[in-house]
Amino acid sequence: MLCIAIKIMLYDKTRSFVTLLGVVFAISLTFAQMGIYLGLMETSSVIIDHTPADIWITSKNSKNFDFSQPIPEYLHYHVLSAEGVKWAENLIITWGVIKQQEGGTSSSNFNIF
Repeated sequence: MLCIAIKIMLYDKTRSFVTLLGVVFAISLTFAQMGIYLGLMETSSVIIDHTPADIWITSKNSKNFDFSQPIPEYLHYHVLSAEGVKWAENLIITWGVIKQQEGGTSSSNFNIF
C-alpha cells in the first residue's frame, strides 16, 4: 500500500511539490496565529501575573481589565475596613498618544499604582 502511494506521489512531482508546499504554508499560518494569540494573552494579563494580589475588585459589568469603569473612592476604604484585608491599592489605567522623535505617533496604555 505504501509503495503505491509513493509511486503516485512521484508520478507527478510538480503537483506533489505544490501540494506539499500548500500544506506547509497552512501549518505555518496556524502556528503564527497560535503565537499571536498566546502573545496577546500574555500581554493582557501581565499586570495581574506580576502583582501579589489575592483578590481583584473592579466595577460592575466590566468586560475587560483595561476598559473598566472607575470605582468610587469610598469603596477603597470599605475594602480596607473588611476583616482580613492587610492592604488595598488603587490601579489607574489610562491611554495616551506618544509623539516619537522620528515624527510618528504611537498609542500606549499607562498603569499608575
